[in-house]
Amino acid sequence: MFNKSEIMKRAWEIVRKADVRRYGLRLILRNALRTAWHEAKQRVADEARLHAPKVALTAAQVELERLHNKTRWTPVDYCRAKSLQRAA
Repeated sequence: MFNKSEIMKRAWEIVRKADVRRYGLRLILRNALRTAWHEAKQRVADEARLHAPKVALTAAQVELERLHNKTRWTPVDYCRAKSLQRAA
């Protein structure tokens, strides 16, 4: 589903453009990986939407999709996702 090699290449592109001396490699790499994964997830979601049949989504499905597109989940998000998956 995800090409991890492409995600790492994208992350290193971001790192090369950043000011490593100012912020430090760990911080920039962490944020670059988070950004690269978010972009990859967004690409997959966009392609799925293009090829998916047009059906009406329930409110629970819409909220679950919104949760899956977040970059950081809180413990409340995990609980909410679990309850939404049971409902959907």
